[in-house]
Amino acid sequence: EDWRIAQELAARFGTEFGLDTVEDVQDEIARLAPAHTGVDADLIRRARDGAVLPIADFPDEIVFHAAGGGLTGPSWEPIRSGTVEPAESVAADDVDDDGVEPVPAPHARPTLHEWDRTVTPPAPSPPDAYSLRLVAARTLYDAGSIVSSSPSLAALAGGVALVVHPSDLERIGVSAEGDEVLVTSSRATIPVSVIGDAATAPGTAFMAFAQRGELGPNDLVDILASVTDLRVETTR
Repeated sequence: EDWRIAQELAARFGTEFGLDTVEDVQDEIARLAPAHTGVDADLIRRARDGAVLPIADFPDEIVFHAAGGGLTGPSWEPIRSGTVEPAESVAADDVDDDGVEPVPAPHARPTLHEWDRTVTPPAPSPPDAYSLRLVAARTLYDAGSIVSSSPSLAALAGGVALVVHPSDLERIGVSAEGDEVLVTSSRATIPVSVIGDAATAPGTAFMAFAQRGELGPNDLVDILASVTDLRVETTR
């Protein structure tokens, strides 16, 4: 946990925090942070739905557990495992001739599905000699909100490109790296720049997720197919 990492670092610098449990950390936050005043480990343990900060401004928002630990009153807390829901009311028509109401059966909680771990592997799809097999993955820097909002990192997110082995560049008929090609899968056809990289296995094509631009591998991948094969053609 983060607090343990901080404590280990402090110990190596000759400082002792004196925090042995996560409850100690919560108590320390309640002692030092004005917004968390009063929100110590004991309050967190007793409050059924947590607390709205600062608690001095929202005293009625805290719902405590009953003394015996039972569920009382409205709460977001889920029904505990093993409890039985109240039986439905009995209609007048359900009373028998002797005036005795039948005892309704309690509503048992539904049983969750249990996976038997039986897996049927998909049949391998042989590579198409005229196509490139798509490999889609993330890169260290992308056009996500964290990188995009950092001036020093934003330029490190490249644009969308199809990366292939140099020998495949020749087969496609692309003479210069960076040429635009049309990439077609079973789902769609999109225009994209193609570049060569000897680190890419021949017969495959790499495309990174979440790069600058409106298009990406999401537009090509068919989620119902085990693999995605691409046909690449020049636009010249």
